[in-house]
Amino acid sequence: MWGEQAVRQAPKRWAAYPALIDAYTGLGDAKGVGKALDSLKKLGPRSAVKARAGRSTATAAGARTPTRP
Repeated sequence: MWGEQAVRQAPKRWAAYPALIDAYTGLGDAKGVGKALDSLKKLGPRSAVKARAGRSTATAAGARTPTRP
């Protein structure tokens, strides 16, 4: 998976983690989501990291965004 390769090449760049988390979510790999999310959270308190981590936590927990009729 290219997301895993991107994280291996630059583990301190947060930009690779959202795609990796989305891929794991789509595959139903809760363990992979949790591991990637933990790594993302460790990168620091930047607002983009916090915002993405919050969105991924909701996605991993099975939260759904309401759709418009």
